[in-house]
Amino acid sequence: MLRDPRFSTDPAREGFPTGSTAPRPAPDPAKRRARAFITMDEPEHGRYRRMLIPAFSARRTEAMRPRVEAIVDELIDRMTAQGREADFVEVFARPLPSRVICELLGVDHAGADVFQEKSATAMDPEREPEERVSAASEFAAYLGDVVAEKRAHPGDDLLSRLIEEQVATGRLDDEQLNATAMALLIAGYETTTHMLSLSLVTLTQQPELLERLAKNTQFAAPAVDELLRIWTVGHLGLYRAAVEDVEVHGRTIRAGQGVIVAVAAADRDPDVFEDPDTFDPDREPRANLAFGYGAHRCLGEPLARLELEIALRRIAERLPALRLRAEVAELSFRDEHYIYGLDELPIAW
Repeated sequence: MLRDPRFSTDPAREGFPTGSTAPRPAPDPAKRRARAFITMDEPEHGRYRRMLIPAFSARRTEAMRPRVEAIVDELIDRMTAQGREADFVEVFARPLPSRVICELLGVDHAGADVFQEKSATAMDPEREPEERVSAASEFAAYLGDVVAEKRAHPGDDLLSRLIEEQVATGRLDDEQLNATAMALLIAGYETTTHMLSLSLVTLTQQPELLERLAKNTQFAAPAVDELLRIWTVGHLGLYRAAVEDVEVHGRTIRAGQGVIVAVAAADRDPDVFEDPDTFDPDREPRANLAFGYGAHRCLGEPLARLELEIALRRIAERLPALRLRAEVAELSFRDEHYIYGLDELPIAW
């Protein structure tokens, strides 16, 4: 279903799941704004993806390794300077991906702090709708100022390249550029933040894994892959709408019907993964769906993996006595959020 073009990612399609039982409001053409490319179908989606692929290539991602390592060490330094305990989400898991994706785009340190604050509000389903919309609008306005500055003084960053190569040539307008930048920021921040915190939950329950991470740099990649599988933070699934009748394993899904692809369930499928509820970084490698599949597989996967591998390895090296300050059963998991995770993770070392 994830690779079949008969299933659309466009939320405006008839039957597209809304995650709510409320009636779908009638679309207002006058208010239709530029959409994020992740909600587009082919060929429109492919056009945007081709614009962005060079920024997330293996070469460019690897070139960011020294900078990611520096940010990780800086955050650990700051965390340990404050004492011997902290809220890991606040002092590490949120700032790391926020700063990395902002630096990739060309948003400075202060902008990363603004984004982190506004996105936390905009993505919180417990906030009032007006408050969420206001926070998103405020950061969009801030981003518009950044784009104006990049136009006047371009740098070696993704926003500057998009302005020069896409906006200046008429392939994108300013509204489309802002929507694309916002989509990259949110996708590159929210998921990695919560994967970092959930990963620590697993690793602190098995201290021998922290020791392996500290002593064997090659262990980071399979450990991260298994952590991605066991948690699959997109736990509410991937939404699609059928644009024509499709038969899936003997069942007909009619045009105009919505479907939710339960990727978290797929990543614990016993027909694919032996003993699927057990964290086993030494299991036979099998592809998981933590980053999706098909044309919409996460563009930033190489960067997310790099951040997770570096962060978890450096934490293991520098904080070998790391532990949780609460029982796992006492932690408050984000069951109602689209991205699963933790809003707080009290740790000590």
